[in-house]
Amino acid sequence: MSRSRARSVTIDLSGWAGPGAAAGAAPPQRIRHVGHIVACITARPSGHEVATPVTCARRPDRHTCGAPLQAIRQDLPSAVRFSCPRCGASGTVVGFEDTVWDLRGLDLDPLPEMFEAGTFDLSLDHHAALREFADAVPEWRAVTYRTETLGRSVRMRSTPAELEALRDAVLVHVVGSGGSRVPARFASLLAALESAAWRLDCSPDLRAHEPPEFDPAPPTALVAPLLESIRHDVDVPDRHSAPVPGTLIADVTLRDVEPRTWRRLELPTEMTLGQLAQAIDVAFGWPEDDSFFAFAIGDRRFRPAEDGYYAGYEDTETVILADLLPHAGCHVVYVHDFDGEWLHDVVIIGVDERPRDHVHCVDGAGAAPPHGVENLETYVAALRALHSPRHPDHATAVELLGARFDPRAFDLTATDAAVVAQCGRRQG
Repeated sequence: MSRSRARSVTIDLSGWAGPGAAAGAAPPQRIRHVGHIVACITARPSGHEVATPVTCARRPDRHTCGAPLQAIRQDLPSAVRFSCPRCGASGTVVGFEDTVWDLRGLDLDPLPEMFEAGTFDLSLDHHAALREFADAVPEWRAVTYRTETLGRSVRMRSTPAELEALRDAVLVHVVGSGGSRVPARFASLLAALESAAWRLDCSPDLRAHEPPEFDPAPPTALVAPLLESIRHDVDVPDRHSAPVPGTLIADVTLRDVEPRTWRRLELPTEMTLGQLAQAIDVAFGWPEDDSFFAFAIGDRRFRPAEDGYYAGYEDTETVILADLLPHAGCHVVYVHDFDGEWLHDVVIIGVDERPRDHVHCVDGAGAAPPHGVENLETYVAALRALHSPRHPDHATAVELLGARFDPRAFDLTATDAAVVAQCGRRQG
């Protein structure tokens, strides 16, 4: 099927979002999309074309393009030109001078203490959620747009303290705007910011003091303790003073794997951590072998008692999810196979008081690395070689992954059937 021809458009943002703009001049989502393009490029010097974290919303062949847009700004006359390298869509934005997205006067220079800063990467989806937050809380625009787009990720620069403050600000905004449930996109963003802050703050010397067989995991992004600290500033109903039997809805994402590989699971609250490990393994297609696994949340570590005694670890069969992960926003890290150190971020995105008889997989994307792939580094290298027939390691990649391996493949029906069949009924 041939693609529809892209045409160039000219957008006067003042007519959409300026001081004299008429109500309903354009859909709010369209206004924000164009505004974010302007913010990304006005935060930088004029005359330099850059890749932005804003993705193309054009729908050739009825499928959203989704490629990061390129943009450049000129001063005389003031205009922002953008284009999509994938589908050819392009346009010019004028009249942005008096809008909230004109960041030409914003000081984006690093803070004095930025000598302590480091870099970290967010996904395009995470940065889209961060931009949505910055629209509502403008004082965080400098941090949000201090970025560099690298393919499908956004590189940012900050300090651990600044990131922790940003995380708290996002949480206050989200909870204050929408009650006790944290939307999935913001729950995932909170976990990503928590992980980034921990990694920036964790020196090599600190890592050396961790158990050698266990990659240290970031502390929890629990909503509950933060709610207590902001309860006097935000009117938040205390709906979870005690664990409520029912169903937890969790997004489980295989960390640092592209394309994103994740599963959304419905979990009975009375499940143990050991049963959660089994559900994750089945949902991702990990082999049932004798590989060690563990969980980490804050300073607490969990692994099966049958693996033997390890100082500082609690037994995965003595802890139920209702006690450990009772709220939307709770974050625990699951490690599958100590040798490969495959890390999974498990984020609770909702709590349903209606109990389910079984664990269910209700959404997801991406294929887990095949059995035999040692670690993330090996997997990334094999994917690169698999799609390049002239690559010197192409034959090895084919042997390791299979000639027809598709990292985007995911069969929801088959995955849910496997989870239901292998993870048993809820207790009680």
